Amino acid sequence: MAILTLGKFDALLTGDIGPAISDLVAEKLAVRLPLTIEYIKVPHHGSKNGLSSYLLNASDPEIAVISAGKNNRYGHPHQEVLEMLSGYELRVLRTDEMGDVEVITDGKSWLIE
Repeated sequence: MAILTLGKFDALLTGDIGPAISDLVAEKLAVRLPLTIEYIKVPHHGSKNGLSSYLLNASDPEIAVISAGKNNRYGHPHQEVLEMLSGYELRVLRTDEMGDVEVITDGKSWLIE
């Protein structure tokens, strides 16, 4: 897990963290407020054993990216995670649907390609 910061752009790169670590990260983020997370990489390819609503509330991202292979044998992303994400005001992008997701920023503004 890492937070990548460039100017006013912050990305939370979660890797394959599980729910216990997800909640621990949320606690650490709460201490660092007012840190604004623009981008979150959804943990563990959208597995139901990664993302927690506590982490989503603490990070309050504008965009969430789920990196999962098309028609993967694990069924990622799981429906529970997609439903959780739908309850937040954020844009969800999935590599299994659109291919590569590229975030471009100069630290002041950012865009997705």
